[in-house]
Amino acid sequence: MLLYKKYLKIFLAILVFMIAFTSEDLIAQQIIGGKVVKRGIWNNKEVEYADGQIALKLKSGVQMQSVIPLINKLNATIVENFDKLRWALLELPTGTDIFSVITALMNNPMIEAVEPNMMAQTTFNPNDPSFQDRHQWALRNIGQNPPGGTNDADIDAPEAWNITQGNSNIIIGILDSGIPMLSGSLSHPDLDDLNKIILGNDYTNDGEGVRDLLGHGTHVAGIVSAETNNSTGIAGVAGDCKILVVQVFNASGYLWWSWFKNGVIYAVDNGAKIINFSGAGGASQEAYDAVAYADSHNVLLVASAGNNCGARVFYPAAYSSSFPNVIAVSATDHNDVISEYSSVGPQVNVAAPGGYGTANFCETEDIYYDADDIYSTTPNYSFNIQNLHPKVTQNYGYLAGSSMAAPHVSGVAGLVLSLNPNLIPSQVRNILQQTADKVAGMGGQNFTNDYGYGRINAYKAIQPPTAPQNLTYTIVSNHPLLSWNANTEFDVVRYDINRDLGDGSTKIGSSTTTSYNDYDLYISSSNPYFAFYYVTAVDLTNLESSGSNILRV
Repeated sequence: MLLYKKYLKIFLAILVFMIAFTSEDLIAQQIIGGKVVKRGIWNNKEVEYADGQIALKLKSGVQMQSVIPLINKLNATIVENFDKLRWALLELPTGTDIFSVITALMNNPMIEAVEPNMMAQTTFNPNDPSFQDRHQWALRNIGQNPPGGTNDADIDAPEAWNITQGNSNIIIGILDSGIPMLSGSLSHPDLDDLNKIILGNDYTNDGEGVRDLLGHGTHVAGIVSAETNNSTGIAGVAGDCKILVVQVFNASGYLWWSWFKNGVIYAVDNGAKIINFSGAGGASQEAYDAVAYADSHNVLLVASAGNNCGARVFYPAAYSSSFPNVIAVSATDHNDVISEYSSVGPQVNVAAPGGYGTANFCETEDIYYDADDIYSTTPNYSFNIQNLHPKVTQNYGYLAGSSMAAPHVSGVAGLVLSLNPNLIPSQVRNILQQTADKVAGMGGQNFTNDYGYGRINAYKAIQPPTAPQNLTYTIVSNHPLLSWNANTEFDVVRYDINRDLGDGSTKIGSSTTTSYNDYDLYISSSNPYFAFYYVTAVDLTNLESSGSNILRV
């Protein structure tokens, strides 16, 4: 699918970074990371890959030395040496038919997997809007005009912030195109706190470190964790969480799966609890292994579904059906309607605000974006998105895409983990799914391919349980047996029992059922005792409800 066909002839030289699914003519002219991009068939699907490069994985137990003779026989050069996932990137001689080599290597007993060095890309829809400051309808939508949306078609962020704005012990890895930097230092007023931002590695060979030359990574980072309550710019969903900036997209908005794999390994090894990846591509064993590595280390991966106009979910988001640590995110607009450009499918877990885009975009391919899209940070210097769309101003701006939806989910996941960092990814995913709003577009269903389990709601994801109801008692063998009604919340993990003997209330125990026998209190006609009890509910995020009715025994 061509996203920006009307601009091709005018902006061919710089358009490459804006295209989510490109034409063969354009691809043939691309050079990404120093490699010519080619198009071919792999696993019965058309893919884009680096000319002359293959990714090779050794079987477990095979030593690198054992495969060196094979590499020499191919006259290949090791571009990236074997890593902890046993993958290496090889450069073959000019003119080599890589698919013939791959076919031959598949039968080698030392090799577990081999594939082209395939490409993925960002999933944003660049815009040319009329900017108006502070229109973060995605966080709080009161039907404001612009963009003329629907009241409460948002993630209820302000309500959530009354509970937590995040925790600096929670690190969210931003695998993207970088962050604003000038003269080697953070330069954006909403993204300049080194106490909250960790500068990681650059895997793109752009030679600029993690400095964002594209503008995409800056926009994503601001959605997740822009400084909040600083009288400047915007508010991030999880402003008190840390972000780890890892550059895997180059200045043109593309990556090789090897860069993604390296970025995931780096983020996991450097303490990230969540990884946000606002990109999409075809299936890759290398990408699969990277997701598996994150899963094995209990790291959540939030990924955008893609911008394929209602067609299939792309990778790594599509791995949500294989891994419990992956959350695939589709995009909604300011009316809680699935954005026309968004990819959808059974792998979608939840939806989140990604912006409206353009009416009839998928038919006309005309690009007109405005305040009904997502407002976030942009570099405070010239950047590539701005070069094509001069109306996109520096410092803050509107973009749209499933790329913008994913970081809203990453931010909410950060709030959840801030309350209980011991939750594993599958628990976080379940919380976000079970607390998502069942919007009108779902037609009363619990799950749809468009919305997954619904549009995320930050407040519901972290709000305390309701108070237990109908606390009563009976005397069994001279001890009070308390009972109460079960809470309806799915994530209540226990009930705490409190007793007051006239000297103040004290927690005396917990129960995972709806009853509790107080064996410490003996009641008889010769030993009358008076006690007051109440019960609270505690959920997965360690939040406690208010007390039940007070019961006198």
